[in-house]
Amino acid sequence: MKRIHLFFPMGFFIAAIFTAAFSADVLYADQMMWMSEEKAQDAVGLLRGASFIRSFCAPCGDEHSEMVIIESIESVSTGRKQFWEVLINGEAVDLAYTYFRQDGKWVNLAYKLNFVPYENPIYLDAF
Repeated sequence: MKRIHLFFPMGFFIAAIFTAAFSADVLYADQMMWMSEEKAQDAVGLLRGASFIRSFCAPCGDEHSEMVIIESIESVSTGRKQFWEVLINGEAVDLAYTYFRQDGKWVNLAYKLNFVPYENPIYLDAF
């Protein structure tokens, strides 16, 4: 009977363990930054009349939201296949951590567009 030996260098196992151990926090980043053109335009439409948004990342350990004054807003192609992103003041924003005022509440923009962000609330408490 012939034995089959699988050889993986030790570096492979170390890299796999390192990746598994330290990637959990990284996974929170960039949840809803790239999307379809339609969703990006919908997001811009929802924010079009807003003067400011709030940024809040519960999985990142944020204790308070941060106010961002909107000077400009647009949806742009990422240049990667069919993906688009939303720019506020020239910077890409993650819709999972973006809140806007609607009907007297701070609503998560990603939820409003039918995305489901990881561990971020749908509404922010009054700030």
